Amino acid sequence: FRDADNTNFGYGFRNSVIAVNVTSTEPIVTINPPAFQPNTPITITFHADRGNRELLNATKIYIHSGVSLVDNQTPQINGWQKVVGNWGTDDGVGAMTKVQGTNRWELKITPKTYYNLTNTEFPYWITAVFRNADGSIKGTGPQGPMENGFISSQLDYFIKNAATVSN
Repeated sequence: FRDADNTNFGYGFRNSVIAVNVTSTEPIVTINPPAFQPNTPITITFHADRGNRELLNATKIYIHSGVSLVDNQTPQINGWQKVVGNWGTDDGVGAMTKVQGTNRWELKITPKTYYNLTNTEFPYWITAVFRNADGSIKGTGPQGPMENGFISSQLDYFIKNAATVSN
């Protein structure tokens, strides 16, 4: 603990500086807006300081992603449709932009054009893997549910579109 001008510190046991490691409560991956239509511009954000933090100090982060065009609860079975990205290739496809002063990385897309969707295809789920430039490190989190989807046993991310075809 310290004051605003960083001159006075809080001390604890045996006169040691008190430090607390505070982690964010934000999900590892977010999509904004969470409900979107194929022509809605969205921002996919990967929080490198969440989960297992493998990509925390990466100089580049890529998203390798696809969509599930089926409205079900098992997108890991059919969720890797219309895949965008070339695994292990530092070619700019799926390159994310670091948000200055944070450990967040963003990609702004319009699903219809990014995933080459037809007029009748709807992105019920965004499927994603986050990696460094050469593909040797994958950003993972604990398998199981997350606020807006889940992480599969292969540690791939499945993010549910909060919209439906009818809204």
